Amino acid sequence: MAKTKISIGVRFIIFATTLAAALTMLSTTEMVHIKDGYTFLPSYKNSNNGYSFRATYKNWNSFQFFIAVNFVGAAYNLLVIVLPNGSRLWKLVVVLDMVIAMVLVASCAAALETYILLKNGNIQASWQPICRFVPIFCAKALGAIVTCICGLLTNTLLLFYSFHIIFNPLLIKSEDDS
Repeated sequence: MAKTKISIGVRFIIFATTLAAALTMLSTTEMVHIKDGYTFLPSYKNSNNGYSFRATYKNWNSFQFFIAVNFVGAAYNLLVIVLPNGSRLWKLVVVLDMVIAMVLVASCAAALETYILLKNGNIQASWQPICRFVPIFCAKALGAIVTCICGLLTNTLLLFYSFHIIFNPLLIKSEDDS
């Protein structure tokens, strides 16, 4: 697949959305002080009248995975944008696009499941929902996940476009074939 204006524009959109998702999740943090009377895990006792808790991406491995995968996706798409047109690496680009899409799906799914757990809790594990205590953290995390999903959908559209260019599913003769 060669570079076209469409593929460059779509790759730039993927680059921007994955980078924005990673930076948003990386900057997502909130400190809260909770008075006694709530069952809240994890809690860190710092005084006689409550608990302090700092919600950050470092507390959950799925959010760390999410950040790493989105940075890799952004870097990959930026490298493909600057890849020369005559390079032999273009044969590998579609395969790597598929790999990036699969890893983005995994990271979005893991981060979304963690967000749902933070929002709803898990009664069987005695884990109370914490989004009522750290609403800004949860809103930013959800925003990062939605941004990543937009990048993932754009990546999927680029894959379909690449398959169309490579395999010519309508079997239409190109001008070069005549």
